[in-house]
Amino acid sequence: QIRNELVSKDLFQSEIKRLENLFYSEIKRLEAEIKLSVSSLKQQGIYWLIGACVVSIATIISSVWAIMDFMFVEHLK
Repeated sequence: QIRNELVSKDLFQSEIKRLENLFYSEIKRLEAEIKLSVSSLKQQGIYWLIGACVVSIATIISSVWAIMDFMFVEHLK
C-alpha cells in the first residue's frame, strides 16, 4: 500500500509539474500575443495620425487657395 501511495504521489507531482509547464507556456504565448497586438495598435495609431495630418494640411492649403482666389477676384473688380 505504501508503494502504491508513493507511485500515486509521484504521478500527482509529475502531473502538477506538467500542468505548471503548460500554464507557463500559455502565459508566454499570451504575453507574445499581447505585445503583437499593442505593436499593431501603435502602428495603426501612427497611420491614423499621419492621415489626419495630411488631411489637415490639404484643408489648410485649399482654404488659403480659396481666400487668395477670392482676393484676386475682388482686386480685379
